[in-house]
Formats: sequence, structure tokens, C-alpha cells
Amino acid sequence: MGGLLKDAGLPPGLLAVVMGESLFNDGVAVVVFTAALEWANGQGASASAIGLELLSEAGGGVALGLATGWLAYRALRLADEPSLELTSTLALVTVTYAVAAALSVSGPLAVGGAG
Repeated sequence: MGGLLKDAGLPPGLLAVVMGESLFNDGVAVVVFTAALEWANGQGASASAIGLELLSEAGGGVALGLATGWLAYRALRLADEPSLELTSTLALVTVTYAVAAALSVSGPLAVGGAG
């Protein structure tokens, strides 16, 4: 989708907003699917339990992403080597997703928040 919008001549700022919103929607869909699957399997049967789980998974993912993104931003300000910057951003995505999985929060939202 990004390539199509870029080819259409969208300004970079608007392109970033559209892509960010798309990532956020994908992350929320994963969290909702996970909650619905757990409900269907008999776990967290009440609506309040599902809502609380959704809030903790989504909120925890966003909070983790913002924290790791801030740390990476601070670290990248010290780097002046393009290959080091690229490696650091790839490590950011991998580590953020792994930590999200270990904490049982949304990995897609964490990675989107980090970006």
C-alpha cells in the first residue's frame, strides 16, 4: 500500500500518518482476534474480562513500543554510521516483538509504537 500511495504523489507526512494508522488497525485486529479466540476456548468468558484483557494487551503493547522507541531514538542520536543505524532499527523491531511476547502484550502494537 505504501508504494501505491508514494506513486500517487502523497506528501511524506500524510504518507506516514496513513501507514501508521494502517499498522495500528492491524495491531488492534490481532488483539481482538486473540481475545475472541480465548473467549471461544472458554477462557475469560465475561465481557469485562475480555475488555480488561484487551486493554492490558493493547495498552501494554503501546506502552512497551513507546518505551523501546524512545530508547532507540536516544541511542540513534549518537550513531553517525548508516549501517549501524540500519542494524539498530532492525534490532529494535526484533527485540521489541520478543519482549512483547514474553510480557504477553501485543507485539504488532508494540512494534508500531516503537516505530
